[in-house]
Amino acid sequence: MHHDPVAQIASPQAVGYIDSLHERSHLVYAAFMQLSRLFGTTSESETHASTRHFFRWLTTDMLVLISTRIRVLSVYRQLSKVEPRHSCSSSVSLIDQIERIENQIQDAVTHPCLRGIRLHVRTELSALHRLLSAQHHMAQHLFRETTLDLYLCRKTLDTWHYDSALLLESKGTPHTPKLFSWLSTFHKALLHKSNLYFHKTLLRLDFKRELKTLLDKEASYPHLIEQFCQNTQCAYFCLIREPSSCDEFTKKTRNPTQDDYTHAAALPVKKKPGPPATGIHSWRIVYMHHRSNVPGDASLDKTVAEKERQLIDEHWPNVVSLIQYHYELLDQYEKKSVQEPDHRLGITYFLTKVEQNFYIMLLYNRIRQCEPLITEFLNRIVHALQNKHLIQKLDNGNLP
Repeated sequence: MHHDPVAQIASPQAVGYIDSLHERSHLVYAAFMQLSRLFGTTSESETHASTRHFFRWLTTDMLVLISTRIRVLSVYRQLSKVEPRHSCSSSVSLIDQIERIENQIQDAVTHPCLRGIRLHVRTELSALHRLLSAQHHMAQHLFRETTLDLYLCRKTLDTWHYDSALLLESKGTPHTPKLFSWLSTFHKALLHKSNLYFHKTLLRLDFKRELKTLLDKEASYPHLIEQFCQNTQCAYFCLIREPSSCDEFTKKTRNPTQDDYTHAAALPVKKKPGPPATGIHSWRIVYMHHRSNVPGDASLDKTVAEKERQLIDEHWPNVVSLIQYHYELLDQYEKKSVQEPDHRLGITYFLTKVEQNFYIMLLYNRIRQCEPLITEFLNRIVHALQNKHLIQKLDNGNLP
């Protein structure tokens, strides 16, 4: 049976004896070598020390790295267990934990043999920090903060990829670190999600050309939604945000440098003057697709604005009332969706909850049953927006 050296040291049986370094040096060495293989940085020959001081220095810094890795694994485990209904508070907790880990390792590891691992651990933490921060800001529908987080994360991952490529090329071992692949996939998933959540803003800022270079059209949410509406004659698809309870969760963030704001400065998002909306008007349409949209025309023209206003005028009281009435049922997320026909108007509403504060509404201009095609689409898009495919990799024990 294979034993994980890091897990052995993290186990309750070993915690009380971890100070016996000489008796358990093989565990420390094995754990160190596992970290080396994980990041692809340090070879076995580099671990041989010719002096007691060198070995003690190495062992002390190794224990810091092992302790750090255990805490990082705990963050991944917690991330795999986060329920959508608690996503806001959980994000704040995870971000705070990462900040404490970053502070712990900031100046703690100085051994020359461990510089590569220290660099990769700090890079991993920085990328994960930015991704969770982007996810949190997206839940609050903060475009500028989300975009800045994703941009800084991309810079971090690009630097990591460049450094890893140089190191692996020098060692003749063409292997992409597992952590880098997982975090890069996470970043791309959030980038696709931000394209949906901030679609109106991106179009106003004329980011269409830039987005084409970043996103695969066939996998983009607007494209999938357009295809679904055409295939099922869905009159309206809406992503709706309720008045946010997520805004009460505030977090400390690292102060970005002036260079960081250079990118964000190109993203002016002016708020409309006047008092905040109340009542049903505080429920916002984040994204809307209506069947009369010209395929491939993503502009926010007058027709789209008129359609949105028509939807709000004619259906918003019904939609908000249905969400509030079925709140507990919708709070089970993809396990339950609501199909509500209105025989008087000859229409059908479908509702499902994506994550805390966000709902999907489908509107058909006829009475329609909850068919497998509709259920499968709703489940598919909810799973994708919740990043279930990534979280399942953690939940199955494949911790990065």
